[in-house]
Amino acid sequence: MEVIPLQAQLHEMLQLSRKTRRHTDTYLSYGVFSFYVAEMKYSEKIPISAKFLSVNRCFENRDTTGFLGKIQRAQHTTRTRCNPCRKISCGSPSLRKACRSSSQHSYYDVFLGGSCNPTQWRRDQAIPALKQAQVTYYNPQRSDWRPELIELEQQAKENARVLLFVHDKETRSLASMVEAGELSARRKQLILAIEDQGKGVMGEALSDREMQEMQRARNYMRSIAEACRVRVHAEIEAAVQGCIDIVKGHCKPNADETAPICDKNLGEKFIKIHSAFDNHSTNDTLSIPERRMAFRASTGRELPKELLMADTDSITFDQYCMINAEYRMMVKPNLLKVLGISWPSERYLPQYREPEKVFIGGPTGAKDWRTTVALPHFKKEHVSFRTRNDDSSKHFLPMEMQQIESCKILLFVFPSDTWGAPEMIMASFYIGLEKFKVVLCIQDVSVGSQIYGEKVSTTQAKDYNRGRSYLSDQATRSRVPVYSDITEAVAKAAELAKE
Repeated sequence: MEVIPLQAQLHEMLQLSRKTRRHTDTYLSYGVFSFYVAEMKYSEKIPISAKFLSVNRCFENRDTTGFLGKIQRAQHTTRTRCNPCRKISCGSPSLRKACRSSSQHSYYDVFLGGSCNPTQWRRDQAIPALKQAQVTYYNPQRSDWRPELIELEQQAKENARVLLFVHDKETRSLASMVEAGELSARRKQLILAIEDQGKGVMGEALSDREMQEMQRARNYMRSIAEACRVRVHAEIEAAVQGCIDIVKGHCKPNADETAPICDKNLGEKFIKIHSAFDNHSTNDTLSIPERRMAFRASTGRELPKELLMADTDSITFDQYCMINAEYRMMVKPNLLKVLGISWPSERYLPQYREPEKVFIGGPTGAKDWRTTVALPHFKKEHVSFRTRNDDSSKHFLPMEMQQIESCKILLFVFPSDTWGAPEMIMASFYIGLEKFKVVLCIQDVSVGSQIYGEKVSTTQAKDYNRGRSYLSDQATRSRVPVYSDITEAVAKAAELAKE
């Protein structure tokens, strides 16, 4: 089908289709599958930079050739100017040498980030392959580490052509995933290797509940990275080879043709056509007049005659999906719509619904701070809010990303009696985007305390607090307010929402 969806998008497709009872538990119907493919192909035609500016859905193209040309030229200029890796990774060796000689900083080809002790993936897998390919690297995992190496490590990370972050199965790798969330948002030239969580860390067996928590964190990391078109591999060897290919010029940075397509509106588009079908159908089928009305309700356009299926008295939802798929393949993206510029003379306009002011994120814990603190305060202050659709969701679904990003303020709370691994990665990503006002409340995990009925070990507390520490430092660098008291954080979010 020549398109690759996000892994989370696949789960979203199946989940939505199950809810509408349009397919079995094991596969999508042909019509629904065709609709998804057509929408992803349509999304693929839209420039990536435009997708990150998107605030509205997009429909077919109008006579905007001149304006489109200006926008595309502006996008090209922006991409060239804003990519810090391109001027190093592209060009002749002599040009790179000249660039290096003009600065006192060190320039390595690959920075080896990610899981550290006790794992030895750098020594056993990455470094031998990089040496054989004559690719320079910086290894932050050193037996003689000392504080004065912090600045050198930061320079190597900032100036490396490729950042390789490995999250292996032997460690929780939480702090490095939080960092990778930030790097994904900053559009760094990043390659990830994400293995499934192992059954133990530092000789300690993980409980079933913590195993699920850490696997969710890895799934969320993958979802975020893929949404930013970061290459994600399941094996370390493949990720290392990807770094070598970029350094050697075998593939272009940030131009992976096999990168998954991210369409955060895909789920909403499916819900929209399903709702139009249900509202206008009779006995779960559409007559010719009904299909015209359903199509007009979901697109604001008249159904073309060639797609009317006039020789069929009644059509099913599967056939209606195929009509929408055919229509989508006929039209071109309207970049004005992608950028949020509407035509005021349009006859059919979607009903406007003001988005919620505050997104309430973070694990709840035993005290359920949302119910006892956050919700009463926001209701008292007449501040609208949104909570997560499903706190235990195994994947960070694109449709939920879109819903979160419609809010003005993003509040993330991490109480001391919770783990919050997936939510820490979410918070780091949204801080890194620098497009949203974020408020944090971070409480450290204590050794010997109880989290979901389990006693916290020294290793657990160290790993989770390291992730919290990185998130707090990132927030401080980005001038994001950080509190240790939940009531104060909630009050700050309400205050910002009223500005």
